[in-house]
Amino acid sequence: MPLDESRIVKLKELMIRIGYQFERIELLDEALTHSSIKVEQPTKVSNERLEFFGDAVLGFIVTKYLLKNNHGSAQGDLTVKRAELVNNQHLEEVAIKMKLIEFMLKGHSIENNAQSPKGILSDALEALVGAIFIDGGECEAASFIKKFVIC
Repeated sequence: MPLDESRIVKLKELMIRIGYQFERIELLDEALTHSSIKVEQPTKVSNERLEFFGDAVLGFIVTKYLLKNNHGSAQGDLTVKRAELVNNQHLEEVAIKMKLIEFMLKGHSIENNAQSPKGILSDALEALVGAIFIDGGECEAASFIKKFVIC
C-alpha cells in the first residue's frame, strides 16, 4: 500500500535528522511501524523482521568498531563495551534523544498509553539500523551507528 503524503513528509523530516536519505522510503516506514498497528491496519507490515535483522547488524558493526579501535584490549573488556552499547537501555536512551517516537506508527492501545511498552524504542532503533543496512549497505549502517549509538 502506498504511503500517504503526510507520512512521506514526516519520514523525510526524520531522514534529514539522521543524515541518511532512503532510496526505498517504505523500508523506513516499516522500521517505524509497531506491531500494535495491525489491529487497525491488518495489511500494514510491522518492524519485527527488520528489528531481528538490525539487532544482528548492530552487534556486528559495534564488534567490528571495537576490534578496530581497541588494540590490545582483552576479549572480556571488549565484551563488556559491546554489551554497554547494544543493550536495550542504551538503545532506548539513543532513541529518546532522536525523538524517534514522534515518527512511529502505533496502535491506539499504545498511542493512548502515557508510557510506551518497554522495548518499543530500542526495537524501533534496531529496525532502523536494519532498514539502513538493507537500503544503503554496511557503510551507511556503520556511519549511522557511529553517529548515534557509539558516539
